[in-house]
Amino acid sequence: MPPRNMPLSMFPKDANFKHSDMSYFIQLADLIVYAASMKIRSERGTLAAKRVGRGHHQIYDSLPKSVINLKATRKRNDGIASI
Repeated sequence: MPPRNMPLSMFPKDANFKHSDMSYFIQLADLIVYAASMKIRSERGTLAAKRVGRGHHQIYDSLPKSVINLKATRKRNDGIASI
């Protein structure tokens, strides 16, 4: 499949590292990564009981499916791709 030219409207404004308190986009990305990591830790059985009690493992599942790239990987059906 040939590459497509797509606008980078959802890309960070510049390529420099920045603290998340300087960008709402970075804050949102941090939150989604945290939610995905809590879900994976829960699946592996390594999530602390305190976090399970507070429901941290359910945050990712509360994200609307319409905003998640569910085709990111064929190994999982929730859009979480491991590196």
